[in-house]
Amino acid sequence: MSSAKEEFIAEASDLLEESGRLILEIQDAFQTGPNPDSVNALFRSIHTLKGLSGLFGQQGISDLSHALESLLDGIRLGKIDVSDEVVRFLFNNIDILRSLVEELSKDKDKEQDVTGHLNNIEVFRNSLSGKTKGPELKGVIDESILMVLSEYEEHRLKTLHSTSYCTTQHFAR
Repeated sequence: MSSAKEEFIAEASDLLEESGRLILEIQDAFQTGPNPDSVNALFRSIHTLKGLSGLFGQQGISDLSHALESLLDGIRLGKIDVSDEVVRFLFNNIDILRSLVEELSKDKDKEQDVTGHLNNIEVFRNSLSGKTKGPELKGVIDESILMVLSEYEEHRLKTLHSTSYCTTQHFAR
């Protein structure tokens, strides 16, 4: 096995281990409320795996990571609520990624077909998208400010507004 392949396997394994730990954090936190730091860290971990896989020519792992990244983006933006079902689905797909990496460690260089897994993620994501909707910010925050916010910034404001945190507006001259 080439040293580059060994390096990829080691890095991918570390990222997947970290991802599993972060999913546990998310699972523990969803009972008490959203944990954006853990969700963002998981998103970054999967994003890194996607890029690393692409760099090393592991298209199946890259494609699967990209699909999970899209699911996690929905969670980050509040379009998908974290639930037991979502946590189980994330764990299951991390296990699938682990098995794909393990196949590489057995020196199997065959192309990995992940089409079925990609379809499952798409169906799952679509079944969850749009089920949640945060509070409206119109009337609470000036429309001119809302127009310049990214989707993520708007989501974070909605989250803060729906909790006990106070959002205020300040003007500077």
